[in-house]
Amino acid sequence: MDAREELLKNLLRDKNISSSSSWEQAIKLMESDLKFESVRSLPNRKFIFNEYKQQKAREEKEEQRLRAKKAKEDLEQFLNSDPRVSSKLRYRQACLDFANLEVWKSVPEEEREDIYEDVMIEIKKREEEKAREVRKRNRELLADILDSILEINVQTTWKQAQQLLARNEVFIKDVHLQAMDKLDALEVFMEYMEQLEDEEREERRRERKEKARQERENRFAFVGFLDELHAAGHLTSISKWQNLFPVISADPRYTALLSQPLSGSTALDLFKFYVEDLKARYEDEEKIINEILKARNFTITLNTTFVDFATLISEDERSANLDGGNLKMIFERISGDEREKERLRLRQIMKERRKLEHGLYNALAKHVDAENEDTHDWQTIRPKICEEASFKAIEKEEDRIDIFRSYLNLMTKACLHHHKKPKNI
Repeated sequence: MDAREELLKNLLRDKNISSSSSWEQAIKLMESDLKFESVRSLPNRKFIFNEYKQQKAREEKEEQRLRAKKAKEDLEQFLNSDPRVSSKLRYRQACLDFANLEVWKSVPEEEREDIYEDVMIEIKKREEEKAREVRKRNRELLADILDSILEINVQTTWKQAQQLLARNEVFIKDVHLQAMDKLDALEVFMEYMEQLEDEEREERRRERKEKARQERENRFAFVGFLDELHAAGHLTSISKWQNLFPVISADPRYTALLSQPLSGSTALDLFKFYVEDLKARYEDEEKIINEILKARNFTITLNTTFVDFATLISEDERSANLDGGNLKMIFERISGDEREKERLRLRQIMKERRKLEHGLYNALAKHVDAENEDTHDWQTIRPKICEEASFKAIEKEEDRIDIFRSYLNLMTKACLHHHKKPKNI
């Protein structure tokens, strides 16, 4: 391309010849320029002009597209930013409100309505999101305010809560809270009440748990006190509550149990349980004691005292945990067995003595006359009965004499007409 062709193109651009202009129209716009004379006779001037028009048409089309695009963007930005625009604003009303605005007129009707509807969708989403945020914020703030009002408790009614809120400075000054939906506010209040009830129930549960724990500790402490009494020998399996009560009642561990509900174990119950547990050890401890007695080759007799018995048992290390009450009962049981054996032995002796007496009575009856006092003398009667089996069965002479005297007494009492005493033997 030579210089004149380039000059023509520059003239066309400088004069901003449109793509719709004819050559004649272009000449009129360029001929006032002195440079045009140098290209007026250019052989391919129309060809260059047509190339220019084609290029210009493309540029104009692109410019038009960009202007339309910008107009749409400007309209979209306007709709998104203007405070008069909301999701409640209908398109017809918008046409009336914005008809004179260039930003509104710059977009063709058919495209403008589409843009408007698309923007309304976005605006509605933003409004809904903002409404959710405001609602969430209001609910959280209202819950915080309710929590800060000390007068509100689980018995507070919604009406009372509203009266308290009406005096709360934070609530009064917050425009969003003032515009808050009433049902939403009521729902927040109900949820807060449920929270208070849950907290109160949890607090009562903790209190019950703590009380139960303290009661258990009090019972454990009292049982520990009973252990101390047992270790000191004051409490055994045969101990009585009334006997130990002066000692027990003076201890603070007993006093601590007095404040506890009767539904749990009382001090008396624990005392009884403790004594029963000691009694339950009786058989095992009896075996240990018998083993100790056997190992020491010791036999309890009627002459054995409890002190002797307890001293002997205490010398064996196996007696370290024996209960004093069980020790006493075991001693009394063994002593009782010995006394019973002695009673049975004496009973048998008396039975045999009566049998011997009866035999000797029969022998005496043959020779003793109640009315003949000469027969009331033992030395007189003895030779007469000394060969009798009943006489020989009684070994001791003093026993024979005692039986003789007993027989005389019986015989004397039987004879109502005779009151004379027998001669001295």
